[in-house]
Amino acid sequence: MAFLQGVQGANSIQEKTYGGNSFAPLPAGGYVCKILNVKVDKTQNGKQYIKLRFDIAEGEYAGFFQKRWNADAQSQYGQKWKGIFKIFLPVFSGDNDAYMNDIAIYKGRINTIARCNNLPEPDIERGYDPDVFKNCLVGILFRDSVYKGNSFTEPAFLEDVQKIRSGDFEIPAPKGEKSAGTNVYTPQTAQSGGVFSAAAFQQPQSAPFQQPVQTQQNPFQQPAPAAQNAFQQPTQQTTFNQPAQAYSAPPATSQQPVLGDLSDFEEVANSGPVPF
Repeated sequence: MAFLQGVQGANSIQEKTYGGNSFAPLPAGGYVCKILNVKVDKTQNGKQYIKLRFDIAEGEYAGFFQKRWNADAQSQYGQKWKGIFKIFLPVFSGDNDAYMNDIAIYKGRINTIARCNNLPEPDIERGYDPDVFKNCLVGILFRDSVYKGNSFTEPAFLEDVQKIRSGDFEIPAPKGEKSAGTNVYTPQTAQSGGVFSAAAFQQPQSAPFQQPVQTQQNPFQQPAPAAQNAFQQPTQQTTFNQPAQAYSAPPATSQQPVLGDLSDFEEVANSGPVPF
């Protein structure tokens, strides 16, 4: 029998399987999730976004990301919270149509969270405090994706909670094109709030919250009727009374910054047994 040659660096890499103590990926589909924490942050290129830390709240996979966090306690890579959805603010870059489309997508995502929890829709034009979304429920649609040969699922779109519970949704198409005779998808540009999207599919963009410009309407973010959610009523109503500001389009830039880097893949908690 032939002697196999060595694999450089193998001794320093932790093994990965889908049996035993390893953690199988979350299947693509729709899940009712709870927003555990809200933070406004910026990318290295200065793009502002709302970071939603969440976990699955209902069904077979309830607590999935907490369980994964716990399972990573002995990982050589450290504990990293994987349940992240990023909503990037719209940025005007000289293309008015693209900017208006980005605002519409941003508004749809923000209002979806508000409607799922019987909150007043934030006055996006005047400004608001996104911390009001902490402890809220929202539906999240996950899709299959791939990056450098690694297959995973990522959160792609927000959805009405009642539609998730009733099964009235479609699983988003995989991100990329499946190569003939293989299970590998070639990365394609697409808009999502996934933790992997910014690093895996870098491209110049002209739009909101650091999301690539879409040429068609997102079928998963249509405004839904107000959900009568009895499980997650906020403890107090929040009003949005910030003073109005006149809109002034910022000057066009010659080139849009490129989306994040590999650090966008996962979020590392600073301290404590859980990252909140």
